Amino acid sequence: MMNRNRRRGPAGILLGMLILAFFGCEATHDNAIIYTRDEVTLDQNEQVKRYLASGDSYLKSEIWDEAEGAYRKVLRVDPGNRTANINLAYVYRKTGRDDLAFRLDEQFTKSSPDAPDGHARYAAALAGRDNVGGAITSIERAIELKGDEVSYWSDLGYYALQVEDYDKGLEAYNGVLALDPENQVAQQQRVRCLKETGQLDVIFEDEENRLAEDPENRKLLRSVAKMRREADDFSGAAELYDRLATLDKDNVSVLKNLALCYLQVPDTSSALSSYERVIELDDSDVNTIVRVAELQATKSVGRFNEAITNVKTALDLDKENARGWCVWGKALEYKGEYEQAISKFNQASALEDPVWSPYAQSEITRQNQLIERRKKLQEQKEYEETEVYN
Repeated sequence: MMNRNRRRGPAGILLGMLILAFFGCEATHDNAIIYTRDEVTLDQNEQVKRYLASGDSYLKSEIWDEAEGAYRKVLRVDPGNRTANINLAYVYRKTGRDDLAFRLDEQFTKSSPDAPDGHARYAAALAGRDNVGGAITSIERAIELKGDEVSYWSDLGYYALQVEDYDKGLEAYNGVLALDPENQVAQQQRVRCLKETGQLDVIFEDEENRLAEDPENRKLLRSVAKMRREADDFSGAAELYDRLATLDKDNVSVLKNLALCYLQVPDTSSALSSYERVIELDDSDVNTIVRVAELQATKSVGRFNEAITNVKTALDLDKENARGWCVWGKALEYKGEYEQAISKFNQASALEDPVWSPYAQSEITRQNQLIERRKKLQEQKEYEETEVYN
């Protein structure tokens, strides 16, 4: 019987070697010899994808050297590659090579003048070098190329405010709001620019129009009320704070603002009512209790005994409230109890409060004058009675 090995003659052996050389083989044990074919040249697009994927992986792992090498390979094949330029500049900055990052941004802008993101990045780099004027020029070029990018308008506004160019800032934030009407930062900065350029009427008109469309919008009510208050339109502000207090019944700050506006109108009775609502919500608010007592102790209200009761409550909570002692003193004065008033003003004076202690000292002088006046009036009365009798 013919040996099977002998059937594989020289031709068969040669054929086997050619097959191995062409297709390669890979053994499964540790000492295997791996046969591989010569590496073929990949399409450039495929190379770029591979290098980018590698660079991104290293970037996420913060292996900066390897990431840099991968992105450099991309740029050798595709010098204008956006991702590689951005990420390589990022690597440079993370490794303390800001100058290289800046030059890379600058080169990319020159080599790709129609790439808006390149101008935006270059603007940021210029701003980082305190060249805000250059940053504005660069970001405006980005906007020319891509005017529907919100971030470019936001950047323009930010740079404009750095150099206090509020007209340009207003243009920028108007651009943001045209694309993103609910952008709160842009809304706030636009108002700032309008204020700085003296266009308060525009602010009022804008906010009033928005409030008309959404009359129960608490944020708008608060905003418009504050603007009216700052413009000394206290009646208008009080009306809005009153509406807000109806929507947000437990909001102490709203009630306090409402009371302050009523005091400026002036409408003491309504102010007192607002402060009393505050105490209903927080009966430990010493300053508000004193404010209530102070209003009760005015001649126009004339609720002196209630004022004294409230002051006592406040001082039980804070015996060093100099204003409270002064209010107590005034209530006693209006009741004609000048000697007792002096004792209360003495209490306030001893606390050395920068505002109320000097006031208390002046009131002590006043009470003594009132005592002297009362004495003279009494003497005059007694004299007149004697004259009539005689």
